[in-house]
Amino acid sequence: MSGMFRNIGGRLEGDSIVALLPATITAGAGNDGQEVDGVIWDRLKTGREGSLSGALFIFGRATLTDAATLTAAFNVQDGAASNLSDAADYGSAFASAVVATGPTGGGTVDFCVKLDVDLSSAKRYGRAQVTLNLSASGTDTVAAAGLLVLAPAEKLPG
Repeated sequence: MSGMFRNIGGRLEGDSIVALLPATITAGAGNDGQEVDGVIWDRLKTGREGSLSGALFIFGRATLTDAATLTAAFNVQDGAASNLSDAADYGSAFASAVVATGPTGGGTVDFCVKLDVDLSSAKRYGRAQVTLNLSASGTDTVAAAGLLVLAPAEKLPG
């Protein structure tokens, strides 16, 4: 019985979805502070149907100058069209917040932030939208990606 509590992987029954492909952003470049659309997912794909909630994780590694910051904001969109031509913001959002600060003398900082997502009234297709903003100009970088972990489908007692 105690082995069950040491193997969380064996207890997870939901699915996970790549929500944001790895992206590198450079301070002051065209992609700094710009909202990026993540990968479109189909929440009714086999194995995912019936999932009513999940957690969206945005994570990465930033190289920041002394006291410079990385700010993140993200949300989920949903829609009925498979290309999300009808996309609209859905549910709650991760409000813009500092998620990493450059150490004394500058250096590398890892970060991971999470948004709980209630999918109970979401349409079939969804995607994350992520904005990463570096406070320094021209030198700082961040490499980031995202993952949506779905809770298992609701099960009736057997």
